[in-house]
Amino acid sequence: MKKIIILLFFLFYTFSTFSQEEATVYKRYTDYLLAPPGQMDIGLYGFINPAVLAYAHGFDALFAFSGPLPDFTPVSEWGLFMAIPGLGFGTIRTEQPDETWTGKYRLSFGYGTNALSIGLGYEWSDTDEDNLLAYGMLSRPLPYLSFGFSGYTNLAWDRCEIALELGIRPFGNDILTLYSDYALLNPGTWGDFLEGTISLGLVTRLPFLKGFYITGRYSPTTGDLSFGCKISTGNISPKFLAHLDDAVDFSRYTCSIRTGLCEPNLLEQIDKGNSYLLLTMNGYLDYQVRSLFYKSQTLLDVICSIQKAKTDTSIAGIIIDTSGFYTDRQKLWEIREALLDFKSSGKKVVVYLESADIDMYLFASLADSIVCDPLGVINLNGYILGMSYYKGLLDKAGIGFEELRLYKYKSANEQFSRKTMSDAQREQIEAYIEDIYTYTLKEIAGSRGIPEADLNRFVNEISFFTAQEALSNKLIDATGRFEKAKEAVKKIEGREMNFIYPGSLPELNRPYIVNWGSRKKIAVIYALGICDMEAGIGARYLASDIDTAGNDPAIKAVVIRVDSPGGSAIASDIIADAVKRCRKHKPVVISQGFVAASGGYWISFCGDVIVAGPQTLTGSIGVAGGWFYDNGLKEKLGITTDYVKKGEYADFGFGLFIPYIYMNLPDRNLNEAEREMFEKYMAGMYEDFITKVAEEREMSKEKIEEIAQGRIWSGIKAKELGLVDEIGGLARAITIAKEKAGIPGNTEVDIIEFPRFDPFSLYRRFIDSFSLTVRKGQGTFMNNNRASTMLTSTMLKSAQHLLSPNCSKKRGEVQQYSMPYHMADLFSYRIKHNGKPLPIIDVYTLDMLIPYFFVQEKAFDSDG
Repeated sequence: MKKIIILLFFLFYTFSTFSQEEATVYKRYTDYLLAPPGQMDIGLYGFINPAVLAYAHGFDALFAFSGPLPDFTPVSEWGLFMAIPGLGFGTIRTEQPDETWTGKYRLSFGYGTNALSIGLGYEWSDTDEDNLLAYGMLSRPLPYLSFGFSGYTNLAWDRCEIALELGIRPFGNDILTLYSDYALLNPGTWGDFLEGTISLGLVTRLPFLKGFYITGRYSPTTGDLSFGCKISTGNISPKFLAHLDDAVDFSRYTCSIRTGLCEPNLLEQIDKGNSYLLLTMNGYLDYQVRSLFYKSQTLLDVICSIQKAKTDTSIAGIIIDTSGFYTDRQKLWEIREALLDFKSSGKKVVVYLESADIDMYLFASLADSIVCDPLGVINLNGYILGMSYYKGLLDKAGIGFEELRLYKYKSANEQFSRKTMSDAQREQIEAYIEDIYTYTLKEIAGSRGIPEADLNRFVNEISFFTAQEALSNKLIDATGRFEKAKEAVKKIEGREMNFIYPGSLPELNRPYIVNWGSRKKIAVIYALGICDMEAGIGARYLASDIDTAGNDPAIKAVVIRVDSPGGSAIASDIIADAVKRCRKHKPVVISQGFVAASGGYWISFCGDVIVAGPQTLTGSIGVAGGWFYDNGLKEKLGITTDYVKKGEYADFGFGLFIPYIYMNLPDRNLNEAEREMFEKYMAGMYEDFITKVAEEREMSKEKIEEIAQGRIWSGIKAKELGLVDEIGGLARAITIAKEKAGIPGNTEVDIIEFPRFDPFSLYRRFIDSFSLTVRKGQGTFMNNNRASTMLTSTMLKSAQHLLSPNCSKKRGEVQQYSMPYHMADLFSYRIKHNGKPLPIIDVYTLDMLIPYFFVQEKAFDSDG
């Protein structure tokens, strides 16, 4: 490296001896800077090299003024520059000899990555005689190297300029930057390139002082010398630059002040432990931003904020407002784990509750202080899993159903064939509940210091605690509104504290990335919902996303978050194949959410590592089949069917079409030959399922058969059985992915989420859904997802009441559903796959989930 630096400086010095003429635009504008635009900060926000705007991460502004030395008066020129991501605007006002002021204005655009960016700018002036087109490129392929190019074409005069800059960081960080730049006016022949202007310089930061920089610059061509300094206090950064002429006399000064986002600064080292991070966990916690107007936080948002707060020396603790907060118990557990890691650094956590069930109380129990609203309640209600049985409803409606069940625990269809729970179903549910109940009581006891025996008594003898009763039983530490929680912080710390939101955390609020080079990337791909080709996980789209991530050399590892109850075997297997393809190129880690069972486990088993939460519902390796058919519904509705056929089995599946919920109800049950065919199909699919699991999990088929048969398992038990590898959440899965990719644990990575947010994706999905609706309607045009029918209003209301209470939903809409589940969604999906073996779990698990699974089936109802 040392030899390279010496060689480059020698070459530039040699070039400088041929210089004739300075490049007026580049040199004049860089006089406002401590270093060339690509070597320090983000230049003048695109005023010199527009490519630097790709590095702008938020609103930032700079005011600068310049004048003669040594008396600092008068100000002969000033400029105002500002930027938002990808866009910059600036103006420079100059005093003329006749004491008038003229201005130049530039609008610039930049686009790209940390490794390579490009930009374009347009400059105009008050006199309309100096219109300029600027263009630039900036490449930082390595932490040690930066190369920039900028060009200027004057549209009014026959003149153009080019400028090159090269920067080297011997230590790979901003402690020392060595640079040289070169500018040329009106290049023509090759010989002209030997007549440019060159300068050499450095930027240095004392290793233990963030935000304090000293710079020096010398031009062997002109003899000019400048030196300066920058002191950052976070959101405000003053700079001073002094220029000396070839006689080493002070000639000019430039002062500037930057304001906006928070730079690394001295105060971050001085301000230790004076603030608490305020997390307002209101509303629903989702996985991804779903629209431009999405307000709620995402799981990764919250975890990232907690991780940054752990390493931020100004943060002494976290205070959490859970008013109106709701999500599934797996996400709650993952945030709890992040908070436990946060507390391992010696920092504190305070939680405010309005009310809490057992899952929310488990989440809050880790806190150093729990404050509950005076009118709130703590309901340690335990756990219950059950399901609604629809056989009686189907009998009354005139719909027959035959369950095709070959595997003991695969109970996904017994709700339509029975009126009570089967023994096998009861066995697996009891085991799952026992696992999560035991785990919850153990964790609460460890966090609150309450014996497990007392907690068990609370659940079984009291359950419902008013705020005052909870305080008496040491379940909470104080009662009051949210201000009381802030008082609890003061009590813990012994002094008043500042409260800041995540957006004010310095590490999440930087105007640019200090270090050069592209950070390595980890893809997080979300597989959410019912396993289907179009709806739910959208297997066609999801497989494409996995292939994209697998083929992108910038992405070093892939994490797939699975939150799915299963569904179509074809859709599940398409995703599994995509995971296998991706695994050939890079590590693939599976993060299982609240439910990753049946088809959800089919998606999972091909990963290099499977990570599940203790309460994750997983396994259910098996397939279920069933057959709906008309058993008197047509007669009740006054509808008849008729047909002409050729072929013994041509009438298989033919029957009543119900337009409102877009399903066909076959006229008859399966005959013996058809039943045998379906059971053979199920057996073959099951054999394929367990064979693939055994192969991928490196276990014997006999071992898999013992734990398969459609049985569900908790994450805790699944790890013991070898179905998953680790207990953890999404954050742990990302850490494992980094390890598998050979990325050091303390190295920052960029998380690329799929599906990528695209404001036009909703329109494309609408087109797909519309064409699907036409197919469902057997060629009948469906206007606004509503079919014109000949049913009388009384019959329509009756059918809707029986089959589809309140079934309209919008894509992305968050609702808390209650039992029974929306039958129209359920019937629509099951009838669509009537007779097909499905790797899917029972609907009772769907009742527990905030809806990912069927919301997309009715995503575009016009009156949602």
